[in-house]
Amino acid sequence: MSPLTIAICGAAAARNCCGPGCRSQPGESGTNVEAYYDDKYFQWQRKSGILKAKTTNWRKLLNVSRSDTVLDFGAGTGEILSVLQPHVAQTVAVEFSDVARAYESKYHPKIKSYKYPELVPDASVDLVFSTSVIEHVECPINELRELHRKLKPGGRVVIGIKNEGVELWKAWSSSNRDNHLYTWNSVLLGNTLRAAGFVIDHITYHALEHRIEQRIYVTKFGRLGHVFQYLYAYGHAPRA
Repeated sequence: MSPLTIAICGAAAARNCCGPGCRSQPGESGTNVEAYYDDKYFQWQRKSGILKAKTTNWRKLLNVSRSDTVLDFGAGTGEILSVLQPHVAQTVAVEFSDVARAYESKYHPKIKSYKYPELVPDASVDLVFSTSVIEHVECPINELRELHRKLKPGGRVVIGIKNEGVELWKAWSSSNRDNHLYTWNSVLLGNTLRAAGFVIDHITYHALEHRIEQRIYVTKFGRLGHVFQYLYAYGHAPRA
C-alpha cells in the first residue's frame, strides 16, 4: 500500500490545498469556477460595482488616509479602488479572474494588480478590505491567512459579507447568480478572522449612513431588511 501524504496547513507548499474546499488549479478536472465567472458575469458585475462604488462613502466606511496603501481582495473590475485612488497613496487589487483583471487594466490602469494574494509583497499594506467576496472563494481561511501576511504590523482589515441569516427562506436555484459557497453570521465571521490571525475590533451590520444615495436602497430593499443584510468586520494585525 502506498503511504498517504497529508499536507500541513500553513506550509508554503500547502497554501493552495488545506481544509474543506481547496483552491482549484486552472483547468483542473471537475471544476467549473472559471467557466462560471466569465465575461458575461463580469459585464454584469462591473455595472453593479460602479453603482456600489458611487453610492457608498468608502472613505468613511474604510477610514482611509492619504498615506495608506490599500488592498482590495476580490477587486473585480476595480470600481471601489478607483473611487479611493485620489484619497490614498497606492491601490492594490487581488483578483483571481483574468477576465475581471482585463476590465480593470482597461478602465483603471493605475491600480497595481495581482492574481493571487501570495504574489503581493509581505508587510506592504496598511489596509486590506474585501466586500462580498470571501463567501465565493473555495477556502476562505487560507486566503485570509495569506492576506494577514500582507499587512504591516498593526495594519487594518475590513471584511464585508452578506448576512445570509436574513434569507433563511431562500431556496437553491441553478440560476442563482451569486454562487456563494459559504454562508456567514457575525459569530462565524469573527471566529474565522481570529483563526486567521487577526485581532477583532468590532463587527457591525451595514450602516445606512455610509450610503451616499440612501433613497435608492431604502426604496429597493426596505430600510430594516437592508440594514441587516450585510455585516462588516473591523480588525487589525497584531502590532510588533
